Amino acid sequence: MVDAYVVSNLQESLGLDDAQFAKAIPLVKRLQTERRTYFLERTRTVREMRRLLRQGGASETEVLDRLKQLKALDVDGPAQTRKNLEALDALLTPVQQAKYRVLEVEVEQRMRELMNRVRPRQAPRPGARQDMRE
Repeated sequence: MVDAYVVSNLQESLGLDDAQFAKAIPLVKRLQTERRTYFLERTRTVREMRRLLRQGGASETEVLDRLKQLKALDVDGPAQTRKNLEALDALLTPVQQAKYRVLEVEVEQRMRELMNRVRPRQAPRPGARQDMRE
């Protein structure tokens, strides 16, 4: 859904000509897909660590394995994002690059707003950290 929204607004928001737009679409899709994959894998790995730790019987080997996975993700994910952004930037003017960064932030904020409207407000779980922004 986010990908479709970004792609549908890409040409107009950045002021791309048809040739730029045609070249930018696969780059933007790859960037979005790989970024999403990174976040999903990172979330899955942290969730698995949490499960192991809550069980109380997690071995040091199991924890080290998950930490190794998490550290690798935290190196590879942002590096891949930088690589994808550099490929896109090579196609865009500096003004278009700035507009793309702004578009990404605006889309992210819009998605957060929509998700907050859809999610019912839940009471915090005992021991859960409070969001400092509230």
